[in-house]
Amino acid sequence: MNAIHGRVKRIRSLNGVSQVEVKTDLGDLYTVVLSAPHHAAFVEEGRRVECVVKESSIILMKEKTPCINTFVGVVKSVERGSVLSLVKLTCAGLELKVMLLTKQLDALGISEGEQVYVFVPPLQVALEAIHE
Repeated sequence: MNAIHGRVKRIRSLNGVSQVEVKTDLGDLYTVVLSAPHHAAFVEEGRRVECVVKESSIILMKEKTPCINTFVGVVKSVERGSVLSLVKLTCAGLELKVMLLTKQLDALGISEGEQVYVFVPPLQVALEAIHE
């Protein structure tokens, strides 16, 4: 799992669904919480949280897109397997791990030292409270 620390910047809620904007070292990271803020005490503006993202949920791209939750990264290493490969990269000083099919790795032509774009789908970000 990838853990990205941040602080809740803004919350927009409607009908029990909240869009949460978290300020992190990567930049603003958006996620969704399926409960209203008064039902999820950890979802409050100013609160420190950890954004947790599975290695298999992150999408790597060679070209920039206008999507939210897209950040620039540099590939540090590639552990190539016969079916799955693990890419370790650095984004804004944070190390992230991305698991993808080796076929995807080949199609993208990703190699060490290369700049890539990292897309973190908002629905794949889980929030955990950090107790202060």
